[in-house]
Amino acid sequence: MSTAEKENNDIDIDVLQHQPWIGFEAGSWLGMLTGDQRPFDKDCLVYDSDPTQETIEIIGFVNVSFQASTTAHLAHWFVRLEDVDASDQVSPVAVGAINGAQLQTPPAYLEPNFRYTITIRLHFTTWTFLPGHRIRVAISNAMFASAWPTPFPMNTSIYLNPSVSFIDLPVVPSISPSSIPPAFTQQQVASSDMLPQLFSASKPKVYKKHETDIATTITFEQVTYELLPNGCFISALLAWDFICSHLDPADVRWVTRARQIYVFDMHGYESIADVPLKDDDERLYPNVDLSTRRHFELVTDLVKHSDQDYFYVHLKRQFLEKNDTATCQQPMTFVFNGKHKRNCH
Repeated sequence: MSTAEKENNDIDIDVLQHQPWIGFEAGSWLGMLTGDQRPFDKDCLVYDSDPTQETIEIIGFVNVSFQASTTAHLAHWFVRLEDVDASDQVSPVAVGAINGAQLQTPPAYLEPNFRYTITIRLHFTTWTFLPGHRIRVAISNAMFASAWPTPFPMNTSIYLNPSVSFIDLPVVPSISPSSIPPAFTQQQVASSDMLPQLFSASKPKVYKKHETDIATTITFEQVTYELLPNGCFISALLAWDFICSHLDPADVRWVTRARQIYVFDMHGYESIADVPLKDDDERLYPNVDLSTRRHFELVTDLVKHSDQDYFYVHLKRQFLEKNDTATCQQPMTFVFNGKHKRNCH
């Protein structure tokens, strides 16, 4: 929900400069395990409570309301609820976001320097704030690389208006120590329903940031393996670089590559850990005689980039199947090139 009204000078205002490349510490997706949020928070507007005097438990959706304006026609707002412990380490609790164009129906660009009252529902969460901890709200206009940045240079203002600025926490009522806990009703899974072998594995995930004066690059790489009960071996590589310019917020590029390997008739292995791998850079193929096994590979290369007016997409997918003599047949190839007008993105 939102309302817009002319600015006035009767309340305090905090100003935030748009830095579209910030947000690495929040992870590349909302369910990713993350660490201390202080490096991200230093580039955000943060608001802390006093240290809590008692334990506060929450279960449910957190709502955050505030007033804001922007000097550009479009802005995103990201709101994170956090737990600041006695050593000042910051743990993420919940996050919510809104594309500013969606403050209106139908979506439309914002009017610069108008004040909007914004209420954001954060994702469902459960959390316990211990005594002595502080409850923090952090506000930013970017969370790279979870969200594609808005294309305009800008400043946004947060108006510290107590009549519309609040946090609605779903606090769990205190339970008497004498209360009897409910009976545990879940039944243990029968041993006959359990997989008799370790069927999946993965290499350590790579998630890192490289920053220069002109750009921030976030790199992700993950390799997984599976050995199915029917003797099918599957390996998968997903790797991408997300690059955001420090000079032009519209100049953003995502370069990704995915490889999936399927090898059949991989019988005689008790677990995925017993399957030998070829000693090459990516270590995706099993080190076995492939001439006697059907196998194929699916490769996807995707490049998406943007400027202030358009999104551009280049997609190439190849299906490669090898016959019983281990020679590669002509690959099946699909190529797509697209150009899409930016519309409130």
